[in-house]
Amino acid sequence: MERFYPNLDLKFFANCPLCNKHYNPKEIRIVDKKEGLIVLYFVCSHCKSAIVSSISAGALGIMAVSMITDLSAAEIGMIKSERIISSDDILAIYNSFKNRSVSEKAQRF
Repeated sequence: MERFYPNLDLKFFANCPLCNKHYNPKEIRIVDKKEGLIVLYFVCSHCKSAIVSSISAGALGIMAVSMITDLSAAEIGMIKSERIISSDDILAIYNSFKNRSVSEKAQRF
């Protein structure tokens, strides 16, 4: 996993989105990059919040989405190789719960 991508301008990531404290862009980890997409990970040294960000470039411009996570950079890297959940998977889970009684559902947790 790369630590810093010198050709990427990370100035807009200069402050933590939670505590607004400045941090060093060299602390950002690149979890994944493909043509038109880069996934970044960093932990704020002040508030210790972990953030994962996805930045993509397309016909409409650059879009960035960030979220707080409790995962490590390595765990996020593992997720990218997992199978995508389909709508059929969601329906199968729904039907599985729908067909159980309340007591059976409670026993599972």
